[in-house]
Amino acid sequence: MHEREEQRHVSDNPTALRYPVIVTAVGAAILLAAGTALLLRRGGDDHAARTPSFPQPTSWVEAFRGACPSCNVVLVTFDTMRADEIACLGSPRDVAPETCAAGDGGVIFERAYSAAPSTLPALTMMSLGALPANHISGPGEAARIGNAMKRHATLARRLANLGYRTALFTDHIGISKKYPRWNHALDGIETVENYGTGRGDVRSPLVAEEAAVWMAGQAPGPFFAWIHLFDPHFNYNPDPEHERRFGFDPLSCGRIVNGIDSSMMTAMAGSMKPHEARCLAALHEAEVFATDALLPLLLEAIEESDIVDRTLLVVTADHGEEFLDRDGVGHERTVFDEMLRVPLVVAGGTLPHGLRVADPVSIISVPNLVLAAVAGEDPLPLQLVVGRTFNAFQQDKVLKSVPDGVTAASTNRPAPRAAAIAATVAGSVSGQGTGSTVAAAIVQPTTA
Repeated sequence: MHEREEQRHVSDNPTALRYPVIVTAVGAAILLAAGTALLLRRGGDDHAARTPSFPQPTSWVEAFRGACPSCNVVLVTFDTMRADEIACLGSPRDVAPETCAAGDGGVIFERAYSAAPSTLPALTMMSLGALPANHISGPGEAARIGNAMKRHATLARRLANLGYRTALFTDHIGISKKYPRWNHALDGIETVENYGTGRGDVRSPLVAEEAAVWMAGQAPGPFFAWIHLFDPHFNYNPDPEHERRFGFDPLSCGRIVNGIDSSMMTAMAGSMKPHEARCLAALHEAEVFATDALLPLLLEAIEESDIVDRTLLVVTADHGEEFLDRDGVGHERTVFDEMLRVPLVVAGGTLPHGLRVADPVSIISVPNLVLAAVAGEDPLPLQLVVGRTFNAFQQDKVLKSVPDGVTAASTNRPAPRAAAIAATVAGSVSGQGTGSTVAAAIVQPTTA
């Protein structure tokens, strides 16, 4: 496991206070304190679940209500970005200086979590601001989860109903309206521009450039632009100018090479040495650094259109990545901090500069926070998730024990797909190793 030194980041970037941002780290499960956990017993015993009463934060939440009335909303989601890679969240390496600079002008959430360790369920739940997901185990579950989703409008739909023009730009080949599994997440988005579908070796810089052009054409707005940048996802293939920045050395890294194929990377996991995992992480961090450097391009479009004071910028990640933290590499297989803890920064309008929030928050709460800022809606209740890792043999019994009113969703690798969502805090769950799947009860907290 990588040990990350805690430190504060103070940006030298003078633009930090001019460009508010919401960096959400793509959302999940929070165990607030001992005794507020979902009770799911181990082994072959019956699994019981109980809905705990979560205390809701109040000291900082009201700052969001009406903070940026009728403002444009720019949501930037990085694909695969760990919170502990970022200097303003404790990393000794400055992997995402532009994200931290933006955060200096707004609210930084120190404990933000994604809702799942893979893109589809994480972004679906973030978009809906709710917990049902579309990883299912059979027709019955499909109907139950699908009906649950229909009860929730996406952030894009809710903004469209307020008169916003909406668009999504990405190079993630799978995010498309032609795939039914994305119907829920993309509802309400008028324009979906996917530069990774059948367009050759297109990378995130083109996505950012096209999004900037679209935003300039929509000014003064209001508009909602969602930009999902895929470059940090494996295969890690940073430009040569960046590959050595975080410690990658072709001579010492041996079989870990720039552009290593994901299947080869996964096959190596069982025999990978710690220094090789560090080489792999260095390539990933170089990709994050290059993608983070695209934020100024988007901010310049906002500035040149003279809409800085009327724009709420949201920067987030769908999930993290593992580099032998739990004896594996990549994502989807576990639900510890390295997989779920992501950046979250919110800024814009009258939101305070430099506020750091220690309360745990899921990125599922992004719609609540955005609509509180731009439409004056109530930001509470904030979404929380409680989760646990179980092996495949325990899975069916766990799912059958989930009580009414508690929604379930899941990862789909390496165990069979199931209706369970991944969500937890590092050290709070006991991973089952190879063949494990994730089962979790998703809880709607009270507003106590």
